[in-house]
Amino acid sequence: MQEVKIVEFLSLLVMVPSVLTVVVLIYLVTRGLPERGNEFSAQHALIAYSYTLIALSVIAGAVGLVYFVRIGIMEAYELDWAYNDVILASVLTGTGMVLSVLHLLTKNTVKSGAEQVAATAKRQYLSWMVFGFGITTLVLVPLAIYQAIQYYRDEIYTAPATEISVAVVIAVVWTYYLLRIFREV
Repeated sequence: MQEVKIVEFLSLLVMVPSVLTVVVLIYLVTRGLPERGNEFSAQHALIAYSYTLIALSVIAGAVGLVYFVRIGIMEAYELDWAYNDVILASVLTGTGMVLSVLHLLTKNTVKSGAEQVAATAKRQYLSWMVFGFGITTLVLVPLAIYQAIQYYRDEIYTAPATEISVAVVIAVVWTYYLLRIFREV
């Protein structure tokens, strides 16, 4: 039961940034651009949009990877898992990958002539990804370890497959972005 709640929470968590992105983009296009004059153009908004959607695509792909890792861990614990989880994991991971590639291509096409803006957006993107995944890792890894210890001490009877899979995927994604930001410095 607890695993289902965590998975539902992750699904809702993916929707929140999407809604916020749409609201911010609508604001930038309708209110922000005319007030800023030439300082902030539609090209700059498209670069920001591309980085935002890349981030959201990475999150969607990470949720799909969580499902794949969860299936593997459930198999290791000899627990039953639904075939629909494989389909959902494939769809989320595939969607995340396709959208990331499309928005990377969009960003690379649009950034000519606005390299300074693209570099700033990239630094902000990397910083936010390190920050978001870092905080999440800081919370989820100790929780997964605690759940695993409780399980092996026979204090709880449900295997911590979801907690461990989420912690592993988030920690790997955080490490990737941390290494990228170190490379940029």
